[in-house]
Amino acid sequence: LDAAPRARRPRSGDRLPRMAPVMEDQGSERTVDLARYPLASRTFRERCRLELDHEGALVLPGFMLAPAVNDALSQSLAREGDAFFCTKSHNVFLLSPDPDLHGEHPRNREVSSSKGILADDQIDPRSPLRALYDSPLFREFLRSVTGTNGALHPYADSLASVNVHVQRAGQELGWHFDNSSFAATVMLRPASVGGLFQYCPGTDRDAADERGGMEAVARC
Repeated sequence: LDAAPRARRPRSGDRLPRMAPVMEDQGSERTVDLARYPLASRTFRERCRLELDHEGALVLPGFMLAPAVNDALSQSLAREGDAFFCTKSHNVFLLSPDPDLHGEHPRNREVSSSKGILADDQIDPRSPLRALYDSPLFREFLRSVTGTNGALHPYADSLASVNVHVQRAGQELGWHFDNSSFAATVMLRPASVGGLFQYCPGTDRDAADERGGMEAVARC
């Protein structure tokens, strides 16, 4: 059904109005507070990019709408018992130790990570997290803010696209450089005690190898 008034057919010689590109999509509209965070705005994207470049991280409080967060949390809690839990020791580079370096070198200094993971195939198909991940607007926002050349694509690993990270009392995620070029994380439920998130700005993984900046990681 079409409730719009019937328009006159364009005639030869008519100048047709230019249509502005529509950036919003249903995925972002039902998950993101677009009034507070206008993802399609070039000015907003540039402001976010500058903050990310300067601080090393971009924090957007209240980014997701409360109903979307509540839905994602309830769906995740329903599957928490299916999460895969493990504890692992590793260095900050997530690489094998180097026997040519001393034991206290950051390459050989081990930290511990203990966590649970719900993989992509365990995420509800109706999850707001999946809607956000699949949102073209959100994807273009990330590409613009991170300065990525070319389009962003879903993970080739079908289990890694959308994950829910579960941590119980006493568990922690040790210091590490991410293997991906960037990560977007949504806090569904903060810890009642502890749960402090820390990062060291200016500690680029590749630059650390080149400039001897690994000691800066150790000081963190």
